[in-house]
Amino acid sequence: MNDIYVRAELCLKISNYKKYYKALIAFSFLFCVCLAHAGQRGNIPAATGVASTTDSIKPLTIGDTIPEALWNLPLQMVQAGQEGITAVTLNDYKGKLIILDFWATWCGGCIAGFPKMETLANKFDHDLVVLPIGYDAAEKIRYFMQTNENGQYLKRSIYDAKVLKQYFPHVYIPHYVWLKDTHVVSITNQIDLNEANIVALLKGEKSKIKVKKDVLDYDRSKPFFANLNKTFLANMQVSLTLTRHVDGLSRSGTGGLSDDSLLRWTSFINTPLIDLYRFAVNLPYNHFINETADKSLLGNLDNDPNWYEKYAYCLEIVAPNESSSLLDLKSNVIHALNTQLKLNGRLEYRLVDVYAMRAIHLNERNRPEQQKKTLTGSSLSEIAKRFNNNIKIEKRKVVYNPIVINDMENIAVPSPSMNAYQSITTLNTYLNAMGITLVKDRKELAVFVLSEK
Repeated sequence: MNDIYVRAELCLKISNYKKYYKALIAFSFLFCVCLAHAGQRGNIPAATGVASTTDSIKPLTIGDTIPEALWNLPLQMVQAGQEGITAVTLNDYKGKLIILDFWATWCGGCIAGFPKMETLANKFDHDLVVLPIGYDAAEKIRYFMQTNENGQYLKRSIYDAKVLKQYFPHVYIPHYVWLKDTHVVSITNQIDLNEANIVALLKGEKSKIKVKKDVLDYDRSKPFFANLNKTFLANMQVSLTLTRHVDGLSRSGTGGLSDDSLLRWTSFINTPLIDLYRFAVNLPYNHFINETADKSLLGNLDNDPNWYEKYAYCLEIVAPNESSSLLDLKSNVIHALNTQLKLNGRLEYRLVDVYAMRAIHLNERNRPEQQKKTLTGSSLSEIAKRFNNNIKIEKRKVVYNPIVINDMENIAVPSPSMNAYQSITTLNTYLNAMGITLVKDRKELAVFVLSEK
């Protein structure tokens, strides 16, 4: 691959791998954008009146002329508040800027973007048409329109448009295809779907929008290493592969066994640095302390739309299929990341600010009735862990919760709603009903500190 600029591979027989482990690290560096997984399914049948077989459909990309067969392709549309199906064609909207919005009822990112799409469509009503292209069947889309909170913003949608997916193949959604005049002018992700880019294209300016790229032939059933056109060598026993972003892959974590079941692999694709370190140390997000000059290293704190391009990596670990071997390997992940990224990440015990769970009621008789019962919900330690790992995105910025610890008996309580994990206030409100309160304190805890070398 042309974009690999550092690579080294070493192998070792299993009997000696621990002794020589540090010489076994294989690193590759690439660059990519991380996008949301679209879950494409099945083979796509031929479209009546368009082509005798879908094999004759040529995928289109930026700059291509839109064929007449596509302009006149019958598209089945569901409309909010109306029974039955409406047939339309792209030709009905010729002369406008057309944005095809590929979406699905299971795609959270797609659904979150509907209010924005309606705002843009209304603002440029005379010059722009947005056509949602649903993955789902008509009745499922109609039910979504009626029941989902953001369904109110979806006034219409093409459904089950498999032929359109062949003209514009992709793996991850949301996926936006921009058509203007007689050409495909852009293919984007959600970040670039904005007013400034629409205005520029309507004015006839040459598109400077970053092209969304999907790696169509990436096989998630195989290790990342194998997807780089490499295979496990017969005597390879330990390996680490580290890369920058790989353009066209979504963030994911996968794993499996080699064909002979002797090796186990774990892959993290386009994963933020903090999650790679967490794999090694198993600490909550709010137990990480960033003392580097780059305050965005462990989270997007500056509303940077290109944050993932700068701070996410791909890491794959290959080790003998033994639990002890994987534990040994995880302990060296920190060393590998530190060495290659010129960082000093380490575990320390520090005195830090916390909120400690304390009992309000001093004896069983005074506790609320719901706490006296035998409960099978969540333990207090589990609740503290979930709170500590909760990540909030506020105005596209990452926000971590303060640290909460369980400073009392680890009793079980009814599982709280997700809203309880949003802040100290909401968690304390929930705990108060259980006869528990959160108290500010200082405790010495294990934390992960990151600084420059």
